[in-house]
Amino acid sequence: MTPEGKVRTHLRKRAIGAKAEHRKLGWIGRRNAPDELIFWNVPDGHPPIAALVECKAPGEEPTEAQLREHVRLRAGGFRVEVVDSEESADLLVALLAADARSAWMTELAKDLAEEIFG
Repeated sequence: MTPEGKVRTHLRKRAIGAKAEHRKLGWIGRRNAPDELIFWNVPDGHPPIAALVECKAPGEEPTEAQLREHVRLRAGGFRVEVVDSEESADLLVALLAADARSAWMTELAKDLAEEIFG
């Protein structure tokens, strides 16, 4: 397995372990786009918790063409992240998982307040 493949595999395992959905992306007629999508299901009315992820080998940077594509996607409202190590994959998953937990806790608090106060 390539070094980039190891990072990609680690990201996938961590995301699934954190109760996220994971998709390996293939872009038709598009080059330089991110490799992966990870997302969490959240309550209705909450913004999505998701990221398009570019996986790189340790120490490797995205190409200029990849960076341009990341800018286009971010301008369209997408969160785009680059991971180049198992540690950076762990950090990204932890941050996104915390956002997902927060969305669910907010929903639970609303339900509880409604139950108590009517």
